[in-house]
Amino acid sequence: MESFYLLVPAAMLLCGIAVGVFIWAVQRRQFDDLDNVGRQILFDDDPPVRRKVAGEDRNPPGRS
Repeated sequence: MESFYLLVPAAMLLCGIAVGVFIWAVQRRQFDDLDNVGRQILFDDDPPVRRKVAGEDRNPPGRS
């Protein structure tokens, strides 16, 4: 029974922190666009890597 005097306030504190973090995330608009964020990883903006083909010079003639 004595452990309840410690566990109940600790549980209430952790619930309060979780609710506070959730409210903070909602106010910062973290949950506005959940669909497009998952799709962004599929479409990279990085240029494709060009591999060197056998027999290709690094600096072709006429270019420096």
